[in-house]
Amino acid sequence: PAPAGSAAEPGANGQAVAAPAAAGGSRPASSTAGRGARLAGYTLLGVGGAALVGGVACLMLAKGASDDLTAANQAGQPFDASKQSAGKLYDLVGGTLLGVGGAAVVAGVAAAIVGVRAGRSATAGRAAAPALVITPVAGATVLGGVARLTF
Repeated sequence: PAPAGSAAEPGANGQAVAAPAAAGGSRPASSTAGRGARLAGYTLLGVGGAALVGGVACLMLAKGASDDLTAANQAGQPFDASKQSAGKLYDLVGGTLLGVGGAAVVAGVAAAIVGVRAGRSATAGRAAAPALVITPVAGATVLGGVARLTF
């Protein structure tokens, strides 16, 4: 016999048989398969897009600082070292944001593809083993990453 309060019901031979799950109690495999990869991909796309916008904005600020310094020089005004320093900083940050944003967008697209394919494979009944491996690369003169996508 089943313990009191359990979800078991007596079967034809008197032994306990698990009751069917309530409707809506579990999600079909097609809605959960690859969900994490899709979510990560879409998140990376958003973050990468924001970084690209920030990079363009910083590069525009750097160009503005450069133009201001050039105009001041042509007008015979004294050199403004703080404006030059700010321009260099904007240039560095802008280039970095463009690189990181571009890498995030590429990784986001790859992760979203893996997630979508995993969902389709689960729907079709095939066993899917897609993999996305992102490896950061850092050195004295390089900063970036390597992505490997298998499906």
